[in-house]
Amino acid sequence: MICRQMSVVHIEHGETTERGKPKVAGLSDPRLGTIDRKLKCETCTANMAECPGHFGHLELAKPMFHIGFMKTVLSIMRCVCFNCSKILADEVL
Repeated sequence: MICRQMSVVHIEHGETTERGKPKVAGLSDPRLGTIDRKLKCETCTANMAECPGHFGHLELAKPMFHIGFMKTVLSIMRCVCFNCSKILADEVL
């Protein structure tokens, strides 16, 4: 949820440009920063060299796992019983 608060634009289109210009609400929205020396960022009004770039977000149709965390998620899932959801560990006396 914190990512949405930092986001400057909700990405709604998969296209990057429209008629040769960055598409609004697309992957190269001008509010995310600029990659063209002639244009200024619409968020901070800085040029290409000075703008750090800004966050955008998109909503996926279904929940997804981040591929970088798959090993960790799988190892955690293997520690929990599939049937009763109890932790699969020996009791320490």
